[in-house]
Amino acid sequence: MEKVSSFPQGATTLSYDQSALDTLLHVLEHDNHANRKKIFDVMRSDKDLYVPRYDVPLSAHREYAYKRLKKLLASGVVSVRDFDRNPENIFTTHECCGMVDSSLATKLTVQFNLFGGTVLRLGTEKHHTFLDKVDRFEQVGCFALTELGFGNNAIEMQTTAKFDASTKEWIINCPTVLSQKYWITNGAVHAHWCVVFAQTEINGKQEGIHPFLVRIRNDDMTVCKGVTIEDMGMKIGGNGIDNAKLAFDNVRIPHNMMLDRMSQVTADGRFSSSVAGRRDRFLVQSDQLLSGRLCIASMMLGGAKVALYTAVRYSSTRMCVGASGLSDTPIMAYQLQQQALTPLFATTVCLNFFLSEVKEKFKNVTQQLVAMQQSGVNQYTQASDKYKADKLELLLLCCAVKPLLSWHMEKSASTCRERCGGQSYLASNSFGELIAGAHAGITAEGDNRVLWQKVAKELLAATADPSSGYKSRVGVHKDQEAGSPLFNSPIILVSKLLERREKHKLMTLGKAMGKAFAKSQELKAAGKNRTESNAIFQTWMFEEARTVQEVGEAFTERRAFEAAAH
Repeated sequence: MEKVSSFPQGATTLSYDQSALDTLLHVLEHDNHANRKKIFDVMRSDKDLYVPRYDVPLSAHREYAYKRLKKLLASGVVSVRDFDRNPENIFTTHECCGMVDSSLATKLTVQFNLFGGTVLRLGTEKHHTFLDKVDRFEQVGCFALTELGFGNNAIEMQTTAKFDASTKEWIINCPTVLSQKYWITNGAVHAHWCVVFAQTEINGKQEGIHPFLVRIRNDDMTVCKGVTIEDMGMKIGGNGIDNAKLAFDNVRIPHNMMLDRMSQVTADGRFSSSVAGRRDRFLVQSDQLLSGRLCIASMMLGGAKVALYTAVRYSSTRMCVGASGLSDTPIMAYQLQQQALTPLFATTVCLNFFLSEVKEKFKNVTQQLVAMQQSGVNQYTQASDKYKADKLELLLLCCAVKPLLSWHMEKSASTCRERCGGQSYLASNSFGELIAGAHAGITAEGDNRVLWQKVAKELLAATADPSSGYKSRVGVHKDQEAGSPLFNSPIILVSKLLERREKHKLMTLGKAMGKAFAKSQELKAAGKNRTESNAIFQTWMFEEARTVQEVGEAFTERRAFEAAAH
């Protein structure tokens, strides 16, 4: 046994088995161990750059975030092509950056996931030619999906892309104030390019939403003609992120700047698509938000670890009144402090295992996707039943894990701030940035509550449709035979209870929605219009909203528990 020797005399000392601790850390870090070390080695090599800065202007915050990311990427620790070759490395890099600077991590996730990842996944070889420059941060990108008036209803966005057959160009236009693209990370200062989602019109016909690669700044960083960029200014945190409002006034781009893996338009204006239906096309093309949720979950895990590390270390060295009446007892020795911090520490470990499992699921789905692409199988029309079932499970897990981890980071950072007293209110202790970063994670890539609505919706649909191929994960209690050491353990009991809770909540919601469907049919038969007859919407949004959330919560907590228990 060894003891921590880096604490001052009189502080709490912790006995531990170094070998066991090393094994635990290796398991928690899960993957890409050498690259994780390389990331931190790069940061340690320039401490003056990576040490947090607080009392600096907004422009300095942004410059620090930019330079930190630029230096890190120059070392080659991550590539957009890792989404094909080594997707877990993308998420590990986000976790490491989330431990150091939330602005750095956010700029990373937009550059590599939302921008670079979308170009990789939805573009074709002609669009991939500059991905090496994206890797090196020589060409900076942003991602424009959200509009001012359509934050949670993006499919109704108003930005348009009209094809001009006479010039073989697309005309990108934001016709209203509500159609301006909002909260565009990297847009205010650093981005050269933007992936713009727009309603596509060809020969007067609407073909749904598609992504376009649009230049917004020239190489000298002057703004391109027809593009309006407005800085969104100071925020409650994360001010190294340069968020912008973007608008396009009949901006012309070449015909080949439509990202056309799924849908194609010939030079003379003939449209074809592997996916039928405008809504389905949008859902497929916004797929990069799935990996984005894993990126954010990874950042949140890193932030929670930093909050707890700071709080435990401080609590072990901060002396307070003891039995003698003197200030000779570290506050970590108090039961009150232990009861506040220990559950958060345990939850962080469990959620670490949950995130690792989701990363493995993502890797598995990616391997199947790459195999299809390499063999010439159309991923949209010829995918196997196994791929579809695995993709559905991944969708559920990505929509589950991001809310759980972002709420956990917010709770961890807030509780740690409180339990560290007045000293923790100093900006230099980073709790303010951690709390603000958690709130950004709660909202970004899908509001947490809306994501749990998505979980409930997809679960209902999958359980009602045997052809979906969805199978609920087998609980640890079903893995144990009578007489095994764990058969009558609390772990088995909790596994059973969580499974029963999920089934009960799902059944309750299913019955309510079944009644709503029957009522809608009756109202339609009576001649009511869509609004008047939409009992399904009424029930889901205004009568059973709590039940919907309970289904999302039950699924998420059971999967998190099972990941840790296994």
